[in-house]
Amino acid sequence: MAERYALIIGCFKSGTTSLYKYLTQHPQISACTEKEPNFFASDEHWERGLDWYRGLWSPDAGPVLMEGTMLYTWVPMLPNAAERIQSVADDRDFRFIYIMRDPIERAESHIMYSATRGYVYPDDPVGDEWLMEVSRYAKQLDEYRKRFGRDRLHLLTLEALKEHPQRELERICEFLEVPGDVSFDTGT
Repeated sequence: MAERYALIIGCFKSGTTSLYKYLTQHPQISACTEKEPNFFASDEHWERGLDWYRGLWSPDAGPVLMEGTMLYTWVPMLPNAAERIQSVADDRDFRFIYIMRDPIERAESHIMYSATRGYVYPDDPVGDEWLMEVSRYAKQLDEYRKRFGRDRLHLLTLEALKEHPQRELERICEFLEVPGDVSFDTGT
């Protein structure tokens, strides 16, 4: 059987870290040693090869290997991720989880997050192209849909995850083909 990978691919400031923490509570979903290894987006990491990437999980991990790299949906700034994943997908089963948030709220949160780290100033205009590009959800998802098909994409919103966490996590389990009868600790 092909190795199964679950990749949370978007979007910054949309609940990706919480989603990752919830899902890796499942006994059949193994967490990567780095939540965001950036393997398929980073030229430096990509050059390390697939053995390096697989080494980010313990040898007995599985059956689902999970990571969450938001840079995989940074087209056109980082255009190679979907193509690179496709290039190694012959003997690997990739599933993609894309969590979204109201684009304006997401951008505001992203600006404030960056500002607290000294990357931008809160009064800077939102006009930075990269900031808006990552919120063009259909464009970002199309990179994956055209290569892997709609059936390999699971879409949800931060709002749905907040309102009905157990239901949304059970839906993701069904998508990943693991039992959904796990009680996830979501803090609610």
